[in-house]
Amino acid sequence: LDTAAALDPAGTGVDLARALRDPDPAFRRAAATVVALPAPPATFAALAAAVVEDSDADVALGAAQSLCMSFDPGAPASAKPILDALGDPGLARLRAIVPGRRPDVAAARDAARCLTADGTPASLAAARTIPPAPQANVPAPLPTTSPTASPPAGDDVAEPASPAPKKRRAQRTHRGAAR
Repeated sequence: LDTAAALDPAGTGVDLARALRDPDPAFRRAAATVVALPAPPATFAALAAAVVEDSDADVALGAAQSLCMSFDPGAPASAKPILDALGDPGLARLRAIVPGRRPDVAAARDAARCLTADGTPASLAAARTIPPAPQANVPAPLPTTSPTASPPAGDDVAEPASPAPKKRRAQRTHRGAAR
């Protein structure tokens, strides 16, 4: 499907409505998620129908992910055509399936964008159940001291203790013994 989608200017590579009716749920999910982003408006109806009607929640979530990743969250007007395609039944299905999607949190987070754009108290409550996205490319803090770590290059390295203190101890010992 990826190759077919790459060759199709509409972004699906297949008859999306037909693919979303395939008996194999894995194929339906793949068809829903291979849609180029932003999803072309011609795909909104088929994807929204999958959100509402598909018996497999993973397929519905994949279709919602493609739809909900297709608008700019900073421009609420860009969400309107997608929210209109989903309608009340699609948003109700998202409110039902998004909160429980722990194995696929990233897809649930993407689909929750539609719930946030909807802005109703029920949709916002469902969207808040998704854990926040992890911070990407944030290195773990380095330990400040380590007994086995080598000092960084260029730092002054303490010289080993000079033998002078040993001589003094030896002299003291000797003096003490001489008395």
